[in-house]
Amino acid sequence: MTDPIALAEASLLWLLLHLLLGWLFAGALALLLPLLATAAPASRALVLWLYGLMPPACALALAGLTLSPLAGSFLVPSHCHGEECSPHSPVFQLAPALGLAGAGIFMLGLCISLLWLHSRLTCAHTRLQVLTQLGSWQRERAYTRVEADRAFAWCAGLWRARVIVSSALEQALSPEQLSAVLAHEHCHGQRRDNLRRLTLYIATRLWPAGGRQRLLGAFSLATEETCDRFAAECLGQSAALSEALQQLSQQPGTSHQGFCHHHNRTRLEALNNPLAFQPPVAASVLLITLWVAPLLSLPAGLHLLLESL
Repeated sequence: MTDPIALAEASLLWLLLHLLLGWLFAGALALLLPLLATAAPASRALVLWLYGLMPPACALALAGLTLSPLAGSFLVPSHCHGEECSPHSPVFQLAPALGLAGAGIFMLGLCISLLWLHSRLTCAHTRLQVLTQLGSWQRERAYTRVEADRAFAWCAGLWRARVIVSSALEQALSPEQLSAVLAHEHCHGQRRDNLRRLTLYIATRLWPAGGRQRLLGAFSLATEETCDRFAAECLGQSAALSEALQQLSQQPGTSHQGFCHHHNRTRLEALNNPLAFQPPVAASVLLITLWVAPLLSLPAGLHLLLESL
């Protein structure tokens, strides 16, 4: 759409639908999480990631269906405008001043969001470069060693992630424990968990705060447990990873970021008492339902609502 009024109408419709669906999905999260209780951590992380991306994607598809004349042929009840009774887009138009103001506000908000994201990514990239320059590359185990008094291990970067380990963490752990921590962090890099976490953070920006934090926390725990299982499988046992996690959790001055996460107690329980996991069939059905139901039920009402404006 090149017409600024039409662009404003489409953009504002998508924004309102995104907001509405965000609140709907935040409320439905209480139904989803129990269905994922017996799912493997990797499956749980994937379902939660897709769940968070669904509101903006569904809003885009819903806006397209609502504004498309093709949708009227099977989703909107037949009605006429004068002598025109064929399927059509909603017949409405914002006042020119309101339309231009809406387009301006939307574009301003988009520009501010992109500038904020660019500044955050630039800052993170600068910190990563500084740590890489100050540290020493350990070729055999593919990580950067940084002299620091705090014990930490991080997987940094979005697409080509790097593992950064402090000298304090190396000194605090045995060689086998360090191998377990490195396997855990390399798993994050292979899965590109930082990139998925960023997209989830952006996609849920319009969610209510409580539901958003709950989803991000559940996703974070699922990714940590996934990489814990990967590290345990690499070493053939979970004892070294469990000991490293417990030791670093109790050590003063440990950074509660990266490997030493706030979900330590839950992760230790999962490592020490592994469950028999089931495929997330019911959760998948819920996701499909939440995707299909708005696309089938809302275009007709939105079409008639827009024409009443």
